[in-house]
Amino acid sequence: MRKEDLVKTLALRTGKHPDVLNRYKATELAKMVAGSVYELSFDQCKMLLESIRKTGGASYRPFDNELNPSTGYMVALVGFERKVNRVWNTEDLRHVLNQWLSDISYTGDSIAFIGIWEHEDKLYLDLSQRFTDREMAVVTGQQRNQISIWDCVNKTEIKTS
Repeated sequence: MRKEDLVKTLALRTGKHPDVLNRYKATELAKMVAGSVYELSFDQCKMLLESIRKTGGASYRPFDNELNPSTGYMVALVGFERKVNRVWNTEDLRHVLNQWLSDISYTGDSIAFIGIWEHEDKLYLDLSQRFTDREMAVVTGQQRNQISIWDCVNKTEIKTS
């Protein structure tokens, strides 16, 4: 894994600023990252696929099993996005999600949400951070070059520009 990927992973996992983590050698960062990668179960993926089919998407945090929060604003974290072909069944979703989680070294102990949504024939994956303050979420979305953020209360996008 490249040093920048190790830094992203540890920043997500620990909340430490990337500038602090960049001071370490890649070998030291790799030791910190070395841990078991989280995998979603069949039942979790079934629940996610049901949400995607019903609402067009899902936000899920394995840390506490929170699904589709009803408060706050979701802002994607930079560097964890993936776009894949749409999947049609639970096992395919499980395969796609677990491959992506492995690729980003996700351990399941993060406060970040796994975001999944469909658009046309594509499935979009990202990790998102929830904000309670709308203004802070919009500003953060702008800083992260996001087109929009997600309003969990109203179940709508908010444009950042």
